[in-house]
Amino acid sequence: MTGVRRQPKVVNSSIVSK
Repeated sequence: MTGVRRQPKVVNSSIVSK
């Protein structure tokens, strides 16, 4: 279940980069 929590963190980074 840790992998699922790490996924959203990467998506957030993409939005902040934009």
